[in-house]
Amino acid sequence: VIPYDQTSHTQYQQIRAELAGQYSRTRNRASLLEINPINDAAFGGRRFALPPEMAGIHGLFESGNAAVVGNVGPLLEPLARSEWENETVVTPARLFSHNDQQSTWLTGSPEGAVTGWGGRIADAVHSSNTGEAFTNVSTFASDLFLAGNRAVPYHVDINGDPGIELLAELEADAASDASLLPVLSQLQQHFSGQTESAHLLERDLASRMNAAKTANDRYRQAPDLSATLTNRFPRTYLGQQLRAIAETVSQHGHLGVNRQVFFAGLGEFDTHARQAAVLPRLQQELNDAITAFNSVMMSLGLNDQVTLFTASDFGRTLSINGDGTDHGWGAHHFVTGGAVNGRQIYGDIPPAEFNHSQDAGNGRLIPTLAVEQMLEPLTRWFGLDDNDIATALPRLQRFSSRVDFI
Repeated sequence: VIPYDQTSHTQYQQIRAELAGQYSRTRNRASLLEINPINDAAFGGRRFALPPEMAGIHGLFESGNAAVVGNVGPLLEPLARSEWENETVVTPARLFSHNDQQSTWLTGSPEGAVTGWGGRIADAVHSSNTGEAFTNVSTFASDLFLAGNRAVPYHVDINGDPGIELLAELEADAASDASLLPVLSQLQQHFSGQTESAHLLERDLASRMNAAKTANDRYRQAPDLSATLTNRFPRTYLGQQLRAIAETVSQHGHLGVNRQVFFAGLGEFDTHARQAAVLPRLQQELNDAITAFNSVMMSLGLNDQVTLFTASDFGRTLSINGDGTDHGWGAHHFVTGGAVNGRQIYGDIPPAEFNHSQDAGNGRLIPTLAVEQMLEPLTRWFGLDDNDIATALPRLQRFSSRVDFI
């Protein structure tokens, strides 16, 4: 989200002058896509735009099918600049560390957490789905967001075959390692119900692998929509993840699920260098994949029932280091879908300048909305009651304000 009114844009370009000239598609005002939120009066004449690579998301915003949630990030309680400088309020552990802030965004805690927001949300509806295994589904390498106390992430490969890698490895190695044969034999007996091991770990392993095999068999029996949907998604990594998710969503009846949580991911946003070359490509990939996904949900008649939102470990600094930017804190995010109260900016977008009330230094934004505040309306839309929300988002009670983007 880029400053667009003349005063703000000029100031923004001056701060980033060295970097701005490196973009192949300029960030001059004429090239930007102005957004027209219905609550623009809240920003005192300041205007905003999206980069030229995000025309599809711009269209979703202008049509009311998307909103911006501004300046979101990990917080333990509300925080102002004076409190940050005087260290009078406790802040999240290990700020500006990728691993820890990714974990905090995904779980509420720094690295070492074992359950995520999505998993705890899925726990609340897990038993209402006859196909429990498909309550929370990941297409990305990291499943931490979807790990619950009951709910276990189900992984869908973008090539279509879920598979069980451990079984494949054991079968490949069994011929050359005779010590694995008794294990395989025991597992096969468990799968066929011929024996009951007294060893807890054996029983647990057999139960998990049997459940995974049963889920995979059920997933493979779903009608194949790849021919219908494949050509509607870009052949990018994120595009193919959202294609696999769209196919899975379309089969919710066959899979026995009414409410599901999905997780997809995209990396390379750590643009300390070559930002002008890397960031537009990533923005284009994000735009094309999200636009295609929303289009397919509309064509399937599911747009009102599916909401997509973005998340990231942190934003970037307003200051530059020559050809890139450094680790920030607060960032602006999108929510899309037919249920979204769209064409609005929720939260705040601080001015593109230094030393304002939410500047932690170098234009690093102190969040005005906690991650929990962004997730709370999504959990209510998903059907959780106050008790379920308190379990999924235990720190929400520390924040009095709410956003109503859905």
